[in-house]
Amino acid sequence: MKIEIVTAPLPYPLQYREINGVRVWLVGRLHTGDDSCAALHRALTYQGKLLAQEQLRARLRDMRGNFAFIVQDRDRAIVAAVDKIRSYPIFYFQVNDILYVGSDPYEIKTRLPHITRDQNAFLEFKMAGYVTGGDSLFKEIKQLQAGAFLMWDGKDLRVRDYYTFYNPTTSGKSRDGLIDELHQTTRRIFKKMIERLNGRPAWVPLSGGLDSRLVLCMLKELDYDRIQTFSYGIPGNCEAAAAQAIAQKINVPWFSIPYTRAFGRRAFYTKEREAYFHFAHALSGIPMMTDFYALYALSLEGRISKDAVIINGQTGDFISGEHIPAALNHPEITQDGFLNAIIAKHYALWRNLHTPENVITIKQRIMRMLQASLPRAFIREDAMKRYEMWEWRARQAQHVVAGQRAYDFFGIAWELPLWDDEYLNFWSQIPFEHKFRQSLYHAYVETHDPFGVFRMKFRRYTPPRWAHWLENAFVVFGSRQDEYRRLYLKYWQKYAYFYAKDSYRTYQHYARYHRNPSSVLAKDVLEREYGELVL
Repeated sequence: MKIEIVTAPLPYPLQYREINGVRVWLVGRLHTGDDSCAALHRALTYQGKLLAQEQLRARLRDMRGNFAFIVQDRDRAIVAAVDKIRSYPIFYFQVNDILYVGSDPYEIKTRLPHITRDQNAFLEFKMAGYVTGGDSLFKEIKQLQAGAFLMWDGKDLRVRDYYTFYNPTTSGKSRDGLIDELHQTTRRIFKKMIERLNGRPAWVPLSGGLDSRLVLCMLKELDYDRIQTFSYGIPGNCEAAAAQAIAQKINVPWFSIPYTRAFGRRAFYTKEREAYFHFAHALSGIPMMTDFYALYALSLEGRISKDAVIINGQTGDFISGEHIPAALNHPEITQDGFLNAIIAKHYALWRNLHTPENVITIKQRIMRMLQASLPRAFIREDAMKRYEMWEWRARQAQHVVAGQRAYDFFGIAWELPLWDDEYLNFWSQIPFEHKFRQSLYHAYVETHDPFGVFRMKFRRYTPPRWAHWLENAFVVFGSRQDEYRRLYLKYWQKYAYFYAKDSYRTYQHYARYHRNPSSVLAKDVLEREYGELVL
């Protein structure tokens, strides 16, 4: 047998240790308080050999942190795993008695004797912006999904789950009891994170949303004094205005990174952006550009210190129930209604692709992701749990958490407190009535509001103001007013100049069919990297 560990040249903070004949490759870290490589060696091996499958599964389930690793024992058997949210990816391919496994899918691709495009994966990428089910854009190259691990003994390759965001039980506590439990859970999470920070400066990307407010308030409430907040986007945008008011209320430093159209275009056509696209795409998803422009500007100015840690509020909205489709708020949901709700919410980047044939293909991929046959009809509680299990592994882990690649690319450390294991455990057992439209989350932040910022109301609008007011004139187009707004106004709007890379005329060629800037990112990647057309 032969094992090729493929770990370079992507800019991950890779650690390597050999301990008593056991080799450990690690990206990220475990929240153990000591040497993460040594902790993996202790947890997963005994006398130089890997533990049995069920023991490995139990040990992995108990691990905390943001990590991906490969461990090879003295007999050259290996186990590889990603954490519960796929903070870092692991790719693999088996051919005969050779296993290629590692963090660099491009290097694996160059070592394969042949490579075949997966047309269904390409379709999914066009419609959603990411590939699900442990696939990549090529049939031969697979990747570990969130909460999964692989084992290889030289002949057999086995991929298993050790965790899924699905709890069959539901808490019966009262709302007040749940609010108190949530507060205590949140405090524990942030206290442990502050210990890991060890005095380093905490940089919080601040908007008018609840999640970044919660991050900031918890740091401040727990007396962490090295806090810097910042916002970005078109000057005067409502998110930055809200962030400034919140920062002033809590008395923490804040600044804004103003975007101009010229800056947006110039930054897109740089070698740094090209390299970031290559790194963040990784044969399976669109590069998240939300923070890239801000980090690019900060790197040019040398404004952020090398020891800084960026702490954002990713996924407070999903995990607390904001993403539950309204279509699931019925006593009974049909299988088709359930699948259509997912497609309408997550597979709508390009309207021209929403054909009956393509919808059938996507439904099959969703069913496969759920790893179990769906009943013909089920109650809303079960529908919510199955929906969130799908989104946790498909969209959040493959797409949203992948936004952390921007920090990795610029060599900046990060934390995701609202993705902590304790939050996964807490929110997975909350009933529909408390999760739908974030009912419990809203009640919690308004109950525990030591700085009076969660009851602050901000006017939400899409900048610039002239375009915002002009939107009202488009009512003359009646039922087609949204189409014409997209065609003529959206190019100038949003909080950042995501469309600045294209001329206004170029934008209008695709505007009628696209949904948002993510649509264009998917189009750019497919056309530039693969010559694959969307329109």
